[in-house]
Amino acid sequence: MAQGPVGIRRQLQQQQIIGEVFRETLGGIRMETVNHLRGEALDLRKSLQEKDAETKRLSEETWKAKSETSLVQANLRGKLAEWEQKGGELRAAVVAEKKRADEVEMQLSDQTWIWNQEMRDLETALEKEKARAEVRIRAEVKHLESIATLEKQAEEMARDRDSSTARSTEMEDRLQTLAAKIGFMVTHRRML
Repeated sequence: MAQGPVGIRRQLQQQQIIGEVFRETLGGIRMETVNHLRGEALDLRKSLQEKDAETKRLSEETWKAKSETSLVQANLRGKLAEWEQKGGELRAAVVAEKKRADEVEMQLSDQTWIWNQEMRDLETALEKEKARAEVRIRAEVKHLESIATLEKQAEEMARDRDSSTARSTEMEDRLQTLAAKIGFMVTHRRML
């Protein structure tokens, strides 16, 4: 596993101290250590390059995410402004509709009061007309009753007249008969 730069420095410092103390003996070991350190440095460089590539990739993804977030935020701000405008328009429409409904309700209330007043006036006029009609009907009934009475009287008078006419005709016939008898008697007496 690769060590950090601080660890490598310490290791090099330790090897330098050991190399000074054991100069010749450790010369071969030092070469191995250097080769080993070079391999670790190469691994570390590869690891750093991978980390750098990963960082670059993450940075690009972050930038893309920020761009997308900015676009989404801009869209949301636009939508929010649009919704606020529509909300304002809807609130204004609701207020206007409520005002119109209140006006219609007031007009309906006024019209209802007028209709009720007209209905009361019509009912009063109807009652008066009904009372006048009843008075007229009673007068008509009395008039018809008096006409019926007069007709009965006229019928009775006609019957009386008819019977009087019949009696007078009968009496005329009797008178004529009597006159004829008297005439006969007078004539008969003269002859005698």
